[in-house]
Amino acid sequence: MILGASVYIHIPFCVSKCDYCDFFSVPCGVRAVPDEYVSALCNELRFRLGGLARPEISTIYTGGGTPSLLSPRQLQAISGVLREFSVTEPEEWTVEVNPDDVSEDLLLSLADVGVNRISCGVQAFEEPVLSAVRRRSSASQVQEALSLIKKRWRGVFSADIISALPNQTERGFLEGLSCLLEYGPQHVSLYSLSVEEGTPLFARIDSGALSYDFQAADALWLKGKAFLEDSGFRWYEVSNFARPGFECRHNMTYWRLADYVGTGSGGTGTRYGTPSVRFTNTCDIDAYCRFWNGEKPCEERIPGVREELSAEDERFEFFMMGLRTADGISLAEFERRFFSSPDSRVRTIMDEWVSDGRAEYERSASDLRFRLSEGGWLFLNDFLRGIL
Repeated sequence: MILGASVYIHIPFCVSKCDYCDFFSVPCGVRAVPDEYVSALCNELRFRLGGLARPEISTIYTGGGTPSLLSPRQLQAISGVLREFSVTEPEEWTVEVNPDDVSEDLLLSLADVGVNRISCGVQAFEEPVLSAVRRRSSASQVQEALSLIKKRWRGVFSADIISALPNQTERGFLEGLSCLLEYGPQHVSLYSLSVEEGTPLFARIDSGALSYDFQAADALWLKGKAFLEDSGFRWYEVSNFARPGFECRHNMTYWRLADYVGTGSGGTGTRYGTPSVRFTNTCDIDAYCRFWNGEKPCEERIPGVREELSAEDERFEFFMMGLRTADGISLAEFERRFFSSPDSRVRTIMDEWVSDGRAEYERSASDLRFRLSEGGWLFLNDFLRGIL
């Protein structure tokens, strides 16, 4: 159970941007994060954490972008600020790493500041697949990074992999998964390729320059899911699989609609209450740095977007996030949170999904849980449209 603050730290810099990526990041062309940005980030962390009633930190997730571009000195600076607000070590501190950045020095620097979980963006093992989406890491660099992680890293190791990338065959994908497991990850994030409008990959597919079979992509992901489950991993969220006890604690904060602090340019945080407030920092990195490196900050002037969530928004997000997980949602928790049961229209839809096998109820003496079945969770968006 997460008792302290959960903190997200965004590092929006990449050496180069992959063709499928629609996350907020900027290609900088160099293996470095500007000191000006790290200074601003540290100032924001002090402000955000200093405003909490209980600033003790339970989980930290450093994502991007490419956080593995941070230098040892910059990691020490960030860690120093976090330690100002937390007497004990965080339960979990994850940093995303690119295979091309993995070195003994990087792994040592991460461990030295208290990072105890890394998430390595493997994505694929085949050179034609990696080059088709302009991944920075080559197939040989992926293997070298994984070998070094297996040899030197003593914390939790998670890996990202994507199914149905261009030029990928079923055999190559499954052999890649098998190869990945030889390096001993305790956690795997398996994503089905999402072709997002505005990305170079979307433009190539939309123009006909690249043919793509979306139905085959879904089928391949399902085969990957079955492979991981047969290998002893538990599917616990739409894209996430873990050995028992190695679920990502930080991400559970999001799926359970708990408070989290978002920092860094483009970072988002949410505080639930009356009212519930979500704040997303500006994606203008220069404006972000000017503000946080300037005079004493005032919350009313922080550059970004502040949004108050209505009760209807929260109820919808309760279903949206909870049904992403294998455990589904608790109706007792719904009532505790919203002081009512789901309305009759929503309950009718839930009953219909149970009756046709796309969902199931699990009853206990004190609760009723609702979750999507294996045949239903692929249609989560259909359920959400139905309850809007």
